[in-house]
Amino acid sequence: LSMFQNVRAIQTGWEWTIPVPESAQLGPGEHDGELNWPQDFSHVPMPFNGTSGPDWMRWGPPSFLPAWLQAMYWYDLNMNTPAFVVELFVPVAIMVLLPVIMILMLRRLGWVNNMRDGSIAIFTGLLSVYFILTIIGAGFRGAGQDLVLPWDVPHID
Repeated sequence: LSMFQNVRAIQTGWEWTIPVPESAQLGPGEHDGELNWPQDFSHVPMPFNGTSGPDWMRWGPPSFLPAWLQAMYWYDLNMNTPAFVVELFVPVAIMVLLPVIMILMLRRLGWVNNMRDGSIAIFTGLLSVYFILTIIGAGFRGAGQDLVLPWDVPHID
């Protein structure tokens, strides 16, 4: 259950293995016969990145671009899937699913009947979360800006 300590633990603390049959092991290099999280998913080549695929898909670094643009060019780009899950997928899924669940619950209660009611509900939820997080973020800080419980807030004399 170490993956539930925080979201970053999905990337660093969660490990699992799936056996891969020998007939499904593709590509050059050594294969250990297993698909390991996060080791095997942290360096997945993106398609058309100039360094992976058949010979016709390989090209050199973008020397025709100025140096400041070469960093943005899709050459030798690899996807870090565990980081993608932690930094993009989980937050976006939470931001989309929580309002959807709220609207479905309010619709079942009969409080949301049309688009206007749904818009008012989402706006009200947004403002409520904003004010609650502002109060918690500003008021319940301890040493080094660590969040503390309300009864442990230090008194400044």
